[in-house]
Amino acid sequence: MLKGVLHVHSTYSDGERSLAQLRDLFLSEGCRFVVMSDHADSLDARRVREYVDECRRRSDAEFVFVPGLEFSCERRMHVLGYGVTALCASTDPQEVIRHIERERGIAVIAHPQDSAFAWIESFETLPAGVQSEVRAFFTSVEKWLAGVLSEGRAADELRFPGEPEDAARVLFSSLEGAMMAARAFGDEKRLTSAGKFLVGSLSK
Repeated sequence: MLKGVLHVHSTYSDGERSLAQLRDLFLSEGCRFVVMSDHADSLDARRVREYVDECRRRSDAEFVFVPGLEFSCERRMHVLGYGVTALCASTDPQEVIRHIERERGIAVIAHPQDSAFAWIESFETLPAGVQSEVRAFFTSVEKWLAGVLSEGRAADELRFPGEPEDAARVLFSSLEGAMMAARAFGDEKRLTSAGKFLVGSLSK
């Protein structure tokens, strides 16, 4: 198994250890690679070149540094760009994600605050890996819910118009919307009341 570490800072930004010290530390722990993410706002173009060059010089067959950047965005959101070393002028997180994808890197929203989840879910742009995982999750939930609805109708316990698959999409979308509103307003009752209403509308 290849062992490594993601999201590491060095003395190029606010870290406490130099790249040389990080190499020794992680090698002693059996790691073979580290994906760096020093803060982009601590670096200018010259320092980025020095950073990338030192990552390259301190990499070999035994241990590899993958240089990357952490971008500070609006509302104190931080977006990691694994494998990205091109600076970005924008602080809009969606534009930063687009920038990272254009640079063929991997975008990760780092340590998001609880209050940011509703905002994140409204993004038109999400990291490609996140998009596929979200779609897979939605599909699996809708398939399960359609099965429950179909069984309930067959047992004469539930009533709804149309096909179970269509009803499942409507129910799931309604609950997702209620959950986003509950997070945005900090009001759990928005979700629980929506759930009770939906369940009640299905019951015979």
